[in-house]
Amino acid sequence: MTGWQRLLQAAGEPLSAFEAALDDPERAQIDLLMNILRANAESEFGRAHGFAAIRTVADYRSAVPVRVHADFESQINRMADGEAGVLTSCPVIAFEETGGTSSGTKLIPYTQESLAAFRAAVLPWLADLTRRRPGVCAGKTYVSISPATRPPRVTLGGIPVGLASEAAYLGDDLVGAFLSILAVPSEVAAISDVGAWRLATLTALIECEDLTFVSVWSPTFFLALIEAIPDHEAALVPKLSA
Repeated sequence: MTGWQRLLQAAGEPLSAFEAALDDPERAQIDLLMNILRANAESEFGRAHGFAAIRTVADYRSAVPVRVHADFESQINRMADGEAGVLTSCPVIAFEETGGTSSGTKLIPYTQESLAAFRAAVLPWLADLTRRRPGVCAGKTYVSISPATRPPRVTLGGIPVGLASEAAYLGDDLVGAFLSILAVPSEVAAISDVGAWRLATLTALIECEDLTFVSVWSPTFFLALIEAIPDHEAALVPKLSA
């Protein structure tokens, strides 16, 4: 079984669940909200906002005001220091770091449950994409989600900043399948020198004869990357699935 076949096989159940949810999206979203509230009712944040007593969306809106990341900075710092049960009852397994804006980079806590939610969304998307564009799964893919050339580090509490690989979004059981369809070897992401990383990435992309799919966090990131290739549209675009 190829990597693509393994991924699409795993997508069957999540796709069925997603399509069933489309029959009543409002009910599906309310059920999801209530499940999240129940799971986190005993966290510090859940107790402070009365999660256990919330029964409706209106209750939730009344109990939990809209906030921005800065409003959670002290709690996130405590989580980064290793304190449990602050914003979530579930253990924090890693932090991701935003790319940075005028307000600087921000730490985003990840739990096993949040990764499962990514999987439940990404696999149906892949299944639908390949159903509409079968050529996508005929070759290799270039995927970039996390910031490149980021050195590995941990917080004061020993929690990793950055996931082990992009494959973590799909689950441990699909790591091998995911790695097998990559046009750029996963170890390239560990290169800390920007110039060396760019050269290794572009070399792999040019040498990949069956590049059919690109998925990146920002189109401008990919365009800026491949502009270093002379006549890059002729070199790469014809390989992609239409």
